[in-house]
Amino acid sequence: MIPVWFEDKKQILEWCRGFGINYIKEVCIFCSTPTNTWHENTNNPVCVKCAKTRKVSDIKEDWGQRIRARKRKGTFDRGNSTRAN
Repeated sequence: MIPVWFEDKKQILEWCRGFGINYIKEVCIFCSTPTNTWHENTNNPVCVKCAKTRKVSDIKEDWGQRIRARKRKGTFDRGNSTRAN
């Protein structure tokens, strides 16, 4: 199982303002379903359904170097994100 988190709504609104849109959903890296959940340590969008049937080792792209570095320093802030599974 892959632990996934819901995106922080305030953070999404900040990102969207810069693009002139109201809401953004990324697509799951496994099934391409629009989702607002993500795997924190690799910083990849993963839907809840795929998170139940896949393992973290199945994730090929790793965009989470900055997140892990901030966690090691103790400066990572998850904001209002909540665990999805």
